[in-house]
Amino acid sequence: MKTCLSIATVMIMVTTVASAQDVKSEPRFKAPEPAQMLRLYPKEARKAGLGADVIIGCAWSEKGRLTCRVLRETPEGQGFGEATVKGFEAHGRALDVNTASAPDQEKKFRYRWTTK
Repeated sequence: MKTCLSIATVMIMVTTVASAQDVKSEPRFKAPEPAQMLRLYPKEARKAGLGADVIIGCAWSEKGRLTCRVLRETPEGQGFGEATVKGFEAHGRALDVNTASAPDQEKKFRYRWTTK
């Protein structure tokens, strides 16, 4: 049985997670486009119709490049955390950057993978 998945059948949502530690001089951020993330949807999870909720933390360089890590992934072990990091590092950006993030500074993003 062959399964096809189009952009219209996948809803992917991104929100930033604010914290009390947010710094006013923090840059704006551009999240990856849904089509870019769709290409990274874990194959086995897609076949099983699984979605996920992922929170990542990202630091940024002086040029706006993101370096991210998984903070939480539900469900775990389905490849969604790794796919989210890969998508944000390849296609996400920090905009209007003056300096790189401090060693203890990162922006948190919540990414929801959902099939319909």
